[in-house]
Amino acid sequence: MPTISVIVPLYNKGSFVVRALDSIFSQTFRDFEVIVVDDGSTDDGPDFVTKYKEDRLRLIKQSNAGPGAARNRGVKESSSPYLAFLDADDEWLPEFLQVSIMNLQNNPDCVLSACNHIWVANNTLATDIPPRNIGIITGAWRLPVETDPLVVWAYITYLQSWVIVCKRDVFYQYGGFYEHHCTWSEDQYLWLQIILNYRIFIDTTPLHFWHTEDSDLTSPNRESPKTIFPFLLDTGQILQNCPTDYRLTLENFFDLTAALNFGQILQDDLIAAIYLMKKFPMMRNFRTNLEWSLFKQIVKIALSWLPPFVRGGSIVFKSIIDIPKQQMEKLSESLMPVFTSVVHIDSMDIHQGNINNYMKKNHNVCLQNETDTQQEITCNIVSGNYSVPVRVSENKTCL
Repeated sequence: MPTISVIVPLYNKGSFVVRALDSIFSQTFRDFEVIVVDDGSTDDGPDFVTKYKEDRLRLIKQSNAGPGAARNRGVKESSSPYLAFLDADDEWLPEFLQVSIMNLQNNPDCVLSACNHIWVANNTLATDIPPRNIGIITGAWRLPVETDPLVVWAYITYLQSWVIVCKRDVFYQYGGFYEHHCTWSEDQYLWLQIILNYRIFIDTTPLHFWHTEDSDLTSPNRESPKTIFPFLLDTGQILQNCPTDYRLTLENFFDLTAALNFGQILQDDLIAAIYLMKKFPMMRNFRTNLEWSLFKQIVKIALSWLPPFVRGGSIVFKSIIDIPKQQMEKLSESLMPVFTSVVHIDSMDIHQGNINNYMKKNHNVCLQNETDTQQEITCNIVSGNYSVPVRVSENKTCL
């Protein structure tokens, strides 16, 4: 049995997978197996894999299910006590596996080792990219109780799958990576649960090259994907596995990241933004820098989604947009109880990628008033601290 199983999820990375595999087979630590999981590629990536004459290499094929499911499949097909993960368009420096295993052997109470990486596009170390530039240092680390949520966020963003070697039993203890066709932060769902429960080893030595020139996911020089963080969407398992002493730390972390996530998705996915508002009402404590212009933008988005009979010239939204900020704050406070009872969003709609269909079916943020047979609808205009229920009929708009 090899000491380490290296899992490589592959989806349409034919131009880069050779670079990734070459970096694996150039490792100074040699006792490993490599499992490439072809996640429904439509290019020639799998063909490049089959050209390798390596007994330690296996290619597994499956229908497209997302990177989390691909990695989980690779782990299921593996047998080693330690697991490592490399994206098909990235590469390791030759000492990565050797240093990672040494860190774990020298610190048996740590369940994973995470090294630093270099963002190739800007020749920048991960520890120099906010929020990770707060002072992450090399050594065994345990999340302190009542840690500032920004510090938790810094460590979670440092823990990228491709810089980690972890113990197999701990991986399975928390069910592996998040699936549901998620393509963003599916690994953070796992690492968050681990740092709430175990000591880990942080190594700030850069041993990974992070290539973003062909990345389908987020990178510092691109807009973030407009989706909800998986650990915010499905909090149940995380809360269940959270030690009592860390419950407040976790809740504060949820509120902070909900606020950050809210700002990322607001202008593109209003239903998802409202979902976050309802699920994490205390996130407003972290939205002090929300621009007032976002509120105006959300009104424009909501107006564009209204049914045709409402979009007619008889409906005027200018009065809503021009409400002074101070007045809106007071209005929002008085109407918040109404807001929380008006809009219902099922997380399964987000799981299944049916947000747009759900929004169209329900007139988006607008819900049909059952007593008025489509002659009147109720909607909520939401942004940061502001929640404004609006009732719209054919002849008037009222707050």
